[in-house]
Amino acid sequence: MLTTLKVIWNFVFFAVLIVVIVFSVLTSFSERPDSKLPFRTFVVISGSMEPTIMTGDLLFVRTNRGFGLDSIITFKDPSSHTVTHRIIKTEQQANGSLEFITKGDNNEDPDQYTTPPKRVLGTYWFAIPKLGYLLVYIRSFMGITIILSLFAGWFVSDQVWQRLTKKA
Repeated sequence: MLTTLKVIWNFVFFAVLIVVIVFSVLTSFSERPDSKLPFRTFVVISGSMEPTIMTGDLLFVRTNRGFGLDSIITFKDPSSHTVTHRIIKTEQQANGSLEFITKGDNNEDPDQYTTPPKRVLGTYWFAIPKLGYLLVYIRSFMGITIILSLFAGWFVSDQVWQRLTKKA
């Protein structure tokens, strides 16, 4: 019975640890501007797209997809902040180029600027609810400390378990 519990504990512990590490590494690679991945990830920090995309969600954005009217895009605004909003209108500029007027689903007014296609980072693919909060925490000093402490605690408990089972 106790051996079965130990096997289950080890499986769950390592499964969670592997998932956390994989998500952390994957999001770290996707956030690099020179990333070769076909997607990028972002943590949503405002409620401008609620209820479609909620604060704290981990947002996955495809980098190789077309976009147009009603598409949700992630782009750099004129201040170089990363923004995810919906294209509500297209506008032809005097020089003939096409630019987008965007608006957050939860905002009353459209953005006060237009967005050229070259500033678009990608189109909305999907979001994992609240996982962004966890990833931000895991990357913090406290999060890294907790993960290392959990791993050390598992290692120590495994050593104690082995010594107790040898004496029995």
